[in-house]
Amino acid sequence: MKRKIGFIMIGVIVISVSLSLVLNSDKISPNKQTNSHSNKISKSPILQIDEKNRQPVEKEFPMNMSEYDVQVAIHAMSHQKVKAEDKWISIVMTSDRVNRLLEIVKAKDERFEKNGPLYLEILQRWASGDFSKVDQDHNAIWQLQGGTVGRATGILTEQQEEDFIAEQLTKSEEDK
Repeated sequence: MKRKIGFIMIGVIVISVSLSLVLNSDKISPNKQTNSHSNKISKSPILQIDEKNRQPVEKEFPMNMSEYDVQVAIHAMSHQKVKAEDKWISIVMTSDRVNRLLEIVKAKDERFEKNGPLYLEILQRWASGDFSKVDQDHNAIWQLQGGTVGRATGILTEQQEEDFIAEQLTKSEEDK
């Protein structure tokens, strides 16, 4: 009898968890065009953000980008996910941008001999949706750039990230 009750309880728990996942799955979708963005610190999809008048990623990030420009792009994208006192630049992180930078760095030319492995490690982790070290990623690039102000001190919550993205998209529209 106790065994039967145990199986019933496990069944109820499994059904409850499954139902919860199904009901919440349509709120955040990795391929959904939205201004919402999930950050579950360890695993999180990069959502495609609807940026008005965005140029093609191949034009934004040409294959002949300098190493410094790759650093700036990684640094600027990390800002939407990290806590930092000052954030002077920002590029909305999208899977297109991450994948394009990954393609550029994987080209393995002399531009990336010294720091290429670091860029690959960061971009591959981000491409797989792992942002558990995004604050460390930010600080590694920040140090390469000689940063003195704006060290990342943690990772933003989902709501903080959503607010940051909305603020950046609003600024972008105002600048046009």
